[in-house]
Amino acid sequence: MLSKKLGKNTYTASAGRISTDSYGVTIKKLALAGKEKGSFAQLVPHRLVAGPNHLFAALEQAMDAIEKGSEFTKSPELEFIVRLVAEKQLDKALKAAEFGKEELVLVVLGGKKELEQIAREISFEIKEGELRGDPKQIAKHFQISEKELAALADLPNALEELAIERTAFVSLAR
Repeated sequence: MLSKKLGKNTYTASAGRISTDSYGVTIKKLALAGKEKGSFAQLVPHRLVAGPNHLFAALEQAMDAIEKGSEFTKSPELEFIVRLVAEKQLDKALKAAEFGKEELVLVVLGGKKELEQIAREISFEIKEGELRGDPKQIAKHFQISEKELAALADLPNALEELAIERTAFVSLAR
């Protein structure tokens, strides 16, 4: 579980899995949790998260875009997906972020208490671990070449830095 202050708000994220077979019900419960005034709750596939900096950079870009009126969607949760997967077309972003019975990341507005409350509501089992998906899947999704990785080999996490770069390019693609 990891928290970060973005502007005036704190967001918390944790890896885990949905412990029910009814994903439709889980998504509906998540949508209800996110509709509370001033609330934010979203599930994304762990495989698309290049690291905690990538996750929070996408979240920060989404919130900044909404604040400035330059968002691609009218929902903070959907704008976050657009930014995280680096795809400005909502239908393509949602397709990329589809998930099944796999490890996920739950992101909520608030701290540990709020994350745990929403996790209980949607039958999300929190799993301690890194917020970092499979490097091969991430490189494939973000179309990151070996040449790009080699050029940034001196960085501690070149793949995450390149995923953040791809995420930032969405803002420029207006």
